[in-house]
Amino acid sequence: MSRARLALLLLLAVVVAPGCSSTASAPGSEAPEPPPADVFFVQVQNDNPLDFDIYFERAGTSLRLGLVSGRSAVFQVGRTHFSGRGQLRLIARSVVGSQAFESQPVLVELGESVVFRLSEQLALSRVTVRR
Repeated sequence: MSRARLALLLLLAVVVAPGCSSTASAPGSEAPEPPPADVFFVQVQNDNPLDFDIYFERAGTSLRLGLVSGRSAVFQVGRTHFSGRGQLRLIARSVVGSQAFESQPVLVELGESVVFRLSEQLALSRVTVRR
């Protein structure tokens, strides 16, 4: 076999082989991963012009999740602060001024997502749970 022919075969192998063995899928075609079963997420949508500190309260004990200083934020709560299943309240306290909103109790399980929507009129805010 001549060197030119061997070089051509090697070149074809290098060019064609990667296209045949690709395991990547098209962008956006992957199924979203379910949330881990040992945490739950609090997604805050802030439609209010103020910044808020977000807390969750369970059995009389409250824990600061963090600050929402824009339109949205996501907080993760794990087993160290919440075990299994139970009722909790979400609380938003404005950083400036004295505005606050406390949700009704909601039943949450690890692996779920809680959506806390802060309305422009704070009294109209609401909490929903996504299972």
